[in-house]
Amino acid sequence: MQMIPVQSSNIATIGYECPVMTVEYRDGSRYQYRTDAGTHAVLMASGSKGIELAALLKSGAIAPGVKLNGKIPGAVAGASCGPSPTSDRINVTQAEGCCHKHLSNASLAGALDHAESFQCPRCGTEYRPTMHGLLANWEPVESADLIGRL
Repeated sequence: MQMIPVQSSNIATIGYECPVMTVEYRDGSRYQYRTDAGTHAVLMASGSKGIELAALLKSGAIAPGVKLNGKIPGAVAGASCGPSPTSDRINVTQAEGCCHKHLSNASLAGALDHAESFQCPRCGTEYRPTMHGLLANWEPVESADLIGRL
């Protein structure tokens, strides 16, 4: 696993070998997190790696870490990784609550990779992607948009 130095007051390096992300902190501690390639890309693109990592952990997009002792192990063999081979985008959202959970699960399952809309199965909020290159930011549809479709 190649460890990449990052600009952060708390994080020194980040490495990723699907589905394992290793974070080495400035105090020398290292933690290993299980996540997908899309979530790793979101973290690496963030202006504040520490704040983004904390938010991803809080939201459940990244599983709680395991503290490492000694050398950094490789990826878990045979594990499923990131976007599907046919995916042409990375899906992210700032949704909260039930919507965030369901959007995250749909993204990890590959259901958002080519979708044009998503409706939260719990509360019914509809989301559509706003494309920024390969990054698809899933945003709630404004109520005016919904009224215009009726």
